[in-house]
Amino acid sequence: MKKLGILCTLFVMSFMLTACNFSEHGELFDNDEKMLATGDTYSFLGMVERNDSIEFNRFSGIYTLRSFDHDGELTIVVSTDISSGRFKVIIVSDLDGIIELQEGTNQLILQDNRARLRVVGDDAKGSMSYSF
Repeated sequence: MKKLGILCTLFVMSFMLTACNFSEHGELFDNDEKMLATGDTYSFLGMVERNDSIEFNRFSGIYTLRSFDHDGELTIVVSTDISSGRFKVIIVSDLDGIIELQEGTNQLILQDNRARLRVVGDDAKGSMSYSF
């Protein structure tokens, strides 16, 4: 009887551990429709945001760092240090759609006055900074 109790306990514990995950927001990582949407949906654990940088212990979802008005040529420098998970930095606007930014200097030509700088993560850990 004692062995049965131990087996049941182990089964329940293993089921709980496999069912646990940080957030379902990670499913948004490849969802263009959600990235274009105006609202944010995200989960952070241990997040610190400064003027032009952000660091986090865990991040999943879509988070807008900055909204801005700009028409024409734009240079954005992006620096990331991600130790785990998936992470990307994007610019989103109605006319331009989704533009994924790369590490380093990004030269863009925006057609739309209104744009948003966003980060997208799937259980990511690390930091990111940017400058215009």
